[in-house]
Amino acid sequence: MASRTQLQVFLGRAEKPLGRLIFVKDGQREFSQFAYSDEWLADAQFFDVSPDLTRQSGYQLRKPPTQSDTCFFLALADTEPDAWGRRVIARAHAKARARDASLGPLTEADYLACVDDFSRVGALRLRDGNGHYLRNVADGTRSTPAFLELEKIFLASRAARCLHCDWPGWQALTVRKHGS
Repeated sequence: MASRTQLQVFLGRAEKPLGRLIFVKDGQREFSQFAYSDEWLADAQFFDVSPDLTRQSGYQLRKPPTQSDTCFFLALADTEPDAWGRRVIARAHAKARARDASLGPLTEADYLACVDDFSRVGALRLRDGNGHYLRNVADGTRSTPAFLELEKIFLASRAARCLHCDWPGWQALTVRKHGS
Protein backbone atom coordinates (compact mmCIF):
# COMPACT_ATOMS: atom_id res chain seq x y z
CA MET A 1 0.00 0.00 0.00
CA ALA A 2 1.34 3.43 -0.95
CA SER A 3 2.02 6.02 1.73
CA ARG A 4 1.72 9.76 1.09
CA THR A 5 3.29 12.66 2.95
CA GLN A 6 1.92 16.10 2.18
CA LEU A 7 3.83 19.26 3.06
CA GLN A 8 3.27 22.94 2.40
CA VAL A 9 6.27 24.87 1.04
CA PHE A 10 6.90 28.49 2.04
CA LEU A 11 9.53 31.06 1.17
CA GLY A 12 11.66 32.54 3.96
CA ARG A 13 10.73 34.36 7.13
CA ALA A 14 7.96 36.20 5.29
CA GLU A 15 6.29 32.78 5.00
CA LYS A 16 5.16 33.42 1.44
CA PRO A 17 3.18 30.35 0.29
CA LEU A 18 4.95 28.70 -2.66
CA GLY A 19 3.01 25.49 -3.05
CA ARG A 20 2.41 21.91 -1.98
CA LEU A 21 4.76 18.96 -1.99
CA ILE A 22 3.51 15.38 -1.98
CA PHE A 23 5.92 12.54 -1.36
CA VAL A 24 4.75 9.02 -2.28
CA LYS A 25 6.33 5.72 -1.31
CA ASP A 26 4.88 2.67 -3.02
CA GLY A 27 7.00 -0.37 -2.20
CA GLN A 28 10.52 0.42 -3.37
CA ARG A 29 9.34 3.31 -5.57
CA GLU A 30 9.59 6.84 -4.19
CA PHE A 31 8.59 9.97 -6.06
CA SER A 32 7.35 13.47 -5.39
CA GLN A 33 4.91 15.95 -6.86
CA PHE A 34 4.87 19.72 -6.48
CA ALA A 35 2.21 22.29 -7.32
CA TYR A 36 2.74 26.05 -7.11
CA SER A 37 0.09 27.87 -5.09
CA ASP A 38 -2.31 30.08 -7.04
CA GLU A 39 -1.09 33.02 -4.93
CA TRP A 40 2.53 32.42 -5.99
CA LEU A 41 1.61 32.01 -9.66
CA ALA A 42 -0.27 35.34 -9.57
CA ASP A 43 2.51 37.21 -7.71
CA ALA A 44 4.31 39.87 -9.79
CA GLN A 45 7.59 38.78 -8.15
CA PHE A 46 7.10 35.14 -9.21
CA PHE A 47 10.17 33.15 -10.15
CA ASP A 48 10.76 29.44 -10.73
CA VAL A 49 12.08 28.18 -7.40
CA SER A 50 13.86 25.33 -9.17
CA PRO A 51 15.07 24.90 -12.75
CA ASP A 52 13.00 21.72 -13.00
CA LEU A 53 9.74 23.39 -11.83
CA THR A 54 8.09 25.42 -14.58
CA ARG A 55 5.46 28.10 -14.12
CA GLN A 56 2.22 26.16 -14.41
CA SER A 57 -0.74 25.25 -12.27
CA GLY A 58 -1.28 21.68 -11.19
CA TYR A 59 1.13 19.05 -9.95
CA GLN A 60 4.48 18.36 -11.59
CA LEU A 61 5.96 14.90 -11.12
CA ARG A 62 9.55 14.09 -10.15
CA LYS A 63 10.75 10.51 -10.37
CA PRO A 64 14.44 9.83 -9.75
CA PRO A 65 16.14 9.21 -13.12
CA THR A 66 18.40 6.58 -11.50
CA GLN A 67 18.34 4.71 -8.21
CA SER A 68 21.03 6.99 -6.77
CA ASP A 69 19.21 10.24 -7.66
CA THR A 70 16.82 12.14 -5.44
CA CYS A 71 13.08 11.95 -5.81
CA PHE A 72 12.75 15.65 -4.99
CA PHE A 73 12.92 18.63 -7.31
CA LEU A 74 16.38 20.21 -7.31
CA ALA A 75 15.62 23.16 -5.00
CA LEU A 76 14.11 20.80 -2.43
CA ALA A 77 16.93 18.29 -2.90
CA ASP A 78 19.36 21.06 -1.94
CA THR A 79 17.72 21.13 1.50
CA GLU A 80 18.21 17.40 2.14
CA PRO A 81 20.85 16.34 4.67
CA ASP A 82 24.31 15.48 3.38
CA ALA A 83 25.88 12.03 3.81
CA TRP A 84 27.03 12.74 7.36
CA GLY A 85 23.63 14.18 8.30
CA ARG A 86 21.90 11.12 6.85
CA ARG A 87 24.17 8.90 8.91
CA VAL A 88 23.34 10.80 12.11
CA ILE A 89 19.60 10.65 11.36
CA ALA A 90 19.74 6.94 10.51
CA ARG A 91 21.68 6.18 13.70
CA ALA A 92 19.22 8.10 15.88
CA HIS A 93 16.32 6.35 14.15
CA ALA A 94 17.92 2.93 14.68
CA LYS A 95 18.16 3.68 18.40
CA ALA A 96 14.52 4.82 18.43
CA ARG A 97 13.45 1.63 16.61
CA ALA A 98 15.29 -0.46 19.21
CA ARG A 99 12.99 1.10 21.82
CA ASP A 100 9.85 1.13 19.64
CA ALA A 101 9.49 -1.74 17.17
CA SER A 102 6.42 -0.09 15.58
CA LEU A 103 8.62 2.53 13.88
CA GLY A 104 9.11 1.73 10.22
CA PRO A 105 12.16 2.37 8.08
CA LEU A 106 13.01 5.94 7.14
CA THR A 107 11.83 7.36 3.83
CA GLU A 108 13.37 10.18 1.82
CA ALA A 109 10.62 12.44 3.18
CA ASP A 110 11.71 11.59 6.73
CA TYR A 111 15.28 12.62 5.96
CA LEU A 112 14.03 15.87 4.42
CA ALA A 113 11.80 16.54 7.44
CA CYS A 114 14.63 15.95 9.92
CA VAL A 115 16.63 18.94 8.73
CA ASP A 116 16.26 21.78 11.21
CA ASP A 117 14.12 24.63 9.84
CA PHE A 118 16.59 27.20 11.18
CA SER A 119 19.63 25.69 9.46
CA ARG A 120 17.98 24.35 6.29
CA VAL A 121 19.94 25.39 3.20
CA GLY A 122 18.15 28.02 1.14
CA ALA A 123 14.94 29.90 1.84
CA LEU A 124 12.45 27.05 1.38
CA ARG A 125 10.55 26.08 4.50
CA LEU A 126 8.42 22.97 4.94
CA ARG A 127 5.27 22.83 7.03
CA ASP A 128 3.17 19.82 7.95
CA GLY A 129 -0.62 19.59 7.87
CA ASN A 130 -0.81 20.82 11.47
CA GLY A 131 0.96 24.08 10.58
CA HIS A 132 4.28 23.15 12.21
CA TYR A 133 7.52 23.91 10.41
CA LEU A 134 9.79 20.89 10.01
CA ARG A 135 11.97 20.37 12.01
CA ASN A 136 11.37 23.02 14.62
CA VAL A 137 12.50 23.24 18.23
CA ALA A 138 10.85 24.87 21.23
CA ASP A 139 11.38 28.58 21.78
CA GLY A 140 14.58 29.31 23.67
CA THR A 141 16.28 26.11 22.53
CA ARG A 142 18.22 25.13 19.43
CA SER A 143 19.19 21.95 17.67
CA THR A 144 21.91 23.38 15.46
CA PRO A 145 25.21 23.39 17.34
CA ALA A 146 27.02 26.69 17.73
CA PHE A 147 30.36 27.07 15.99
CA LEU A 148 32.04 26.96 19.41
CA GLU A 149 30.84 23.39 19.91
CA LEU A 150 33.25 21.89 17.37
CA GLU A 151 34.57 19.36 19.87
CA LYS A 152 31.04 18.07 20.49
CA ILE A 153 30.42 17.88 16.74
CA PHE A 154 33.64 15.93 16.32
CA LEU A 155 32.61 13.51 19.08
CA ALA A 156 29.19 13.10 17.48
CA SER A 157 30.74 12.24 14.14
CA ARG A 158 32.99 9.68 15.84
CA ALA A 159 30.00 8.29 17.73
CA ALA A 160 28.04 7.87 14.50
CA ARG A 161 30.58 5.23 13.50
CA CYS A 162 30.21 3.01 16.56
CA LEU A 163 27.41 0.51 16.98
CA HIS A 164 26.90 0.73 20.73
CA CYS A 165 27.48 4.35 21.59
CA ASP A 166 26.38 5.92 24.85
CA TRP A 167 27.30 9.52 23.99
CA PRO A 168 24.63 11.68 25.72
CA GLY A 169 24.30 14.01 22.71
CA TRP A 170 22.34 11.32 20.85
CA GLN A 171 19.29 12.21 22.94
CA ALA A 172 19.06 15.52 21.09
CA LEU A 173 19.07 13.79 17.70
CA THR A 174 15.60 12.28 17.85
CA VAL A 175 13.86 11.41 14.62
CA ARG A 176 10.12 11.85 14.22
CA LYS A 177 8.24 10.19 11.39
CA HIS A 178 5.94 12.54 9.49
CA GLY A 179 2.87 11.04 7.88
CA SER A 180 0.14 12.53 5.77
